[in-house]
Amino acid sequence: MTTTYTVTVTRDEDVWLAEATTRDGRPVTALDFDDFDDLHTTMPEAIADMIDTDPADITIDWRYEIMGHDITEPLKAAKAASAELKRVQSKRDQALSFAITSMRDAGLSQAVIGDVVGLSKQRVSQILADHAHRRRVRDDAHQRVAG
Repeated sequence: MTTTYTVTVTRDEDVWLAEATTRDGRPVTALDFDDFDDLHTTMPEAIADMIDTDPADITIDWRYEIMGHDITEPLKAAKAASAELKRVQSKRDQALSFAITSMRDAGLSQAVIGDVVGLSKQRVSQILADHAHRRRVRDDAHQRVAG
């Protein structure tokens, strides 16, 4: 069964302070961090250690308060938008790689391909080299499995 804890993150001097409490407000643990991203990986483990359970058995409701301002929702929205941007960029990169290799297979030069997709000849060359490398790695893996 999963248990939910609230972790309130504040800025104190030059560190991030993360305070974990139970749903009814009882304190569990508090830690400080130099790097913001570290608290998201370390706090679940710290809470799990304090209550002697697996980190997978806990859920955290993150709250962010800076100088009396609750910035939880704007920060969550920004993080969600960043994750969506990464997903869309990855999809674009895959489509671009497919288009570039298709144009190369059709006989176009790297300079012409670059003109079509709006990239430099050098960037087209890098994408083609990366595609060829990934294909070699995939083919090698298939040969090891089949062999």
